Parts: sequence; structure tokens; C-alpha cells
Amino acid sequence: MLLSRPREKSPQSKNTQKVRWLDPAVQATFDRQAGRVASVPTGKAAMWERKVLSQLRGDRAAMERLVAGQAKRFPRAGRAELLERVYDDYVRDQR
Repeated sequence: MLLSRPREKSPQSKNTQKVRWLDPAVQATFDRQAGRVASVPTGKAAMWERKVLSQLRGDRAAMERLVAGQAKRFPRAGRAELLERVYDDYVRDQR
């Protein structure tokens, strides 16, 4: 049997955030248990988020990229308005 030392993690991996694939409500529960405060989208933002995710087939990363792009164009808009714009643009482009 060959014995080896465990690999040391590179310094870059210590500072990177882990990708989370949980539902926002479930993630918020874990965050509360860990002592972190996280907001769960409510109201119009939650409705638009569900609509956008259904159009994108659950691709949350794509949704966040699209929202970030809209936020650059409309810096004063709230999240609900940005999600609505993403949804409208996506539906229009699919025609």
C-alpha cells in the first residue's frame, strides 16, 4: 500500500466563494443557522424570479448574468424591475 500526504489547497481556493445550487429559501435557512443574514426575494421580485427561471429552465447563473447586464443599463432600477426587463427581453427574443 502506498502512503501519500494529503494535498494542500492552493491559496486561491481559500478566497473563492462556493457555488450554491440551493433554492433561495433553503439557502436562507442554512445562512440563518450559520449566523449569516441573507434576504429571500419576496413579492414582485420573487414572482419575476420564478418566471425568468422557468424561461431559462432553472439556469440561475444565466439569470444573474442577465440581471447584472440590465443593472448596468438601468443602475437605479430595483431587482423586481430588472427581472421584469430580463423576462420581457427574453420572451421578445424567443419570438
